[in-house]
Amino acid sequence: MGRGISEPLRSLRDHLNKRSEIEGGEHATGAVGRAARWHGQVNLITRNRWAMAVRGALALTVGTLVLIWPTPLVSTMASLFAVYAFMDGIFTLIASLRTAGRGEWWWGLLLEGVTGIVAGLLASLWSWSNLTLLYELIAFWSLVTGGFELAVSVRLRREMNGEIWLMLCGVCSVLFGILMLNLSSAGLRALPWLLGSYTIAFGTLLLTLSAQLERLSRDHAEAQQPA
Repeated sequence: MGRGISEPLRSLRDHLNKRSEIEGGEHATGAVGRAARWHGQVNLITRNRWAMAVRGALALTVGTLVLIWPTPLVSTMASLFAVYAFMDGIFTLIASLRTAGRGEWWWGLLLEGVTGIVAGLLASLWSWSNLTLLYELIAFWSLVTGGFELAVSVRLRREMNGEIWLMLCGVCSVLFGILMLNLSSAGLRALPWLLGSYTIAFGTLLLTLSAQLERLSRDHAEAQQPA
């Protein structure tokens, strides 16, 4: 009788032990898979740090030109904005295409780049005799690109801790867009100060982000080296 009972108990114990071993192996495999995906995402993120640096330097250059231009005209401001928005869009688009399909956040960069290119073309091809329309175009571009920057920053926070600088870029762009909409009647005198101050602040944030990605890339490379 006792032997008849012990046999099922022993079978049940063996079954539970095997199940525990399988679940432990699956957990370990899942942890390895998550670590591999994290390393892959970090590599994708940091490989575009050059684009952030170029965009930051471009923003600082255009912002300085806008502020020091001797006789600001509507056509001059439109041309400077067109050059900046178009070139910024090109580098953002290149950065997105280099990571296309390999991250949850590349589409945000893609749409941001397309928006910049379209805004730059409109500013260069349109006859901007109406200053209010130029204000509205810049505001629309800033609000849309800022929204995409915020969306990308939220996605990136899932892949890396401490990602705050791109979020600040998005906040800066959205606030600038709101300001441009509310001050569209301020006239030509206010436009250089608004656009110049924004691009300089935005460029500084991008350069800081690029430096952070450089440190992340270096730390990631050191962590992958065998002890």
